[in-house]
Parts: sequence; C-alpha cells; structure tokens
Amino acid sequence: ISILSENFNAPTNSWTTVNNSTGTNATNIAWSLKPDGYIYSTYAAWHSNDNSQFYLSNSDAGGSGSSTTTLLQSPSFSTLNYTSVDLKFYSYLYDSTPSSTTAKVQASLDGVAWTDLQTLTPISVNTSTSFTQVTVPLTAAFLNKPTVYIRFNYVASWRYFWGIDNV
Repeated sequence: ISILSENFNAPTNSWTTVNNSTGTNATNIAWSLKPDGYIYSTYAAWHSNDNSQFYLSNSDAGGSGSSTTTLLQSPSFSTLNYTSVDLKFYSYLYDSTPSSTTAKVQASLDGVAWTDLQTLTPISVNTSTSFTQVTVPLTAAFLNKPTVYIRFNYVASWRYFWGIDNV
C-alpha cells in the first residue's frame, strides 16, 4: 500500500522547494524539474531509474564560492493505523569529495521541527545514470500520526548534484 507517491512527471506537483543558497548564481542551484536526457555542462545525459523527469539540485551551477542549501519537501500525509512505513525513492547523489556534502532525509509532524532519518553518502564516481533506490524506515515518532512531512535537505559548498525521483 502506498500512502505517498510522486513520480514528478507532471509539469507541476504538490512538493515545496526552498533555496537558501548563496553566491552569484545561487538561483541556479534550486531544486528544479529536469527532463529525461537532461545534459549539464560536460556531463553525460541524465536518466532516472525509469527514464523520466526528475528533481535536481545542482550545486555546481552556483559557481565558485557558492554555498548550497536546498530543501525538497513533501505535502503532508497520514500514517494513522500504520505500525511500519518505509519511504522509498530513487536518488543520484554525486560528489568527488563525499565529505563535502550533507544530504539528509528528514521527517516532521508540523513542517517546522525536523528529525534526521538518514544521511546519504554520495557516490564519488560520476555516472549520471546511477539513480539507485533508497529505503528509509520512518521511526516510531512518525507512525500512527495524522500529519507527517518528509523532506530532502541538501547542503554543500560549490559541489555537485542531488537528483530525486519516484518517491
């Protein structure tokens, strides 16, 4: 049973994006929908797991000296009557120096106070077709609740990319 499902294939969706990045080209870093086959700079074409549109936060596009802080937040959903819930999504998180990037999956009951569920480790070899499925169990604090939010929190200093698809 799916209680939250978004493939990001429509022109718009009910997810919220926040870009608190800084630098000359900070607006280029924001989470944005990218088509299958998207090409950035000299990198290979991007393809998510199902070769469809996906969200991408591009830290590299901010330029030298930029600082990335972007959020991709779900609409609220209910976990009432559930004793176990797994969040599944496809992720492409690249950084040649993985210690320079923080990519967290977080949950909240009110959209204000957030709890880290998992910190992802970037891959250090750039293969833009390497969207892999990630499974993150919701902790007990977020089970059997009428209102839950999840978000993807990306923080880096002029690094590379995080792509998300098929939540």
